Amino acid sequence: MKKRRKRLKEGSPEPSELQRLQMVDQHVDKLESDYRKLLRRIEARDRKIRRLENALKRSDTQLEAVAADQALRTRAVRDELAASRAEVATVKRNWSIQADAERAGETVTELRTRLATVTDKYRELTMKYKELMGAAKYAAAERKHLQGIVRQWDSMCKRLNTATGGRPRKEVDKKILAKWKQFRKIVSS
Repeated sequence: MKKRRKRLKEGSPEPSELQRLQMVDQHVDKLESDYRKLLRRIEARDRKIRRLENALKRSDTQLEAVAADQALRTRAVRDELAASRAEVATVKRNWSIQADAERAGETVTELRTRLATVTDKYRELTMKYKELMGAAKYAAAERKHLQGIVRQWDSMCKRLNTATGGRPRKEVDKKILAKWKQFRKIVSS
């Protein structure tokens, strides 16, 4: 009986130790699975950040080109409009002076023709000016939309910085955070 009890005492620690090892093994497997899932999520987020960053660069370039072109066209139309107004005023002055001085039918007809031409040109320039103002409003709306993208990109970069503790392992993440830090420095200035 004594030998039997001794065998039971010696045999019982082994199964519980085996069970503990199995539980630890299962826990390690679960942690590895969770780790792989988190890596996939981070990679997906990084791809999204890169896509947004590229879209932001493209839209900034397009916006700058549109804004510069718009500014040039607006300036040119304003100059033409000012010149047309001056010419209309000159024609009106000359018309009244010459009408009083000469009262000649040909002079009046010529001045009326010039006035009609200048008036038509003035209308054309006014229409161009309105078109350019519409384009400027469109560019402003597009800029507002792009600002939303920039805010989203900024938020995602903050998350990346927080998730990596400011020290990412991947080279792409390092570039993204470096660009973000430059952006933050410019914005805070």
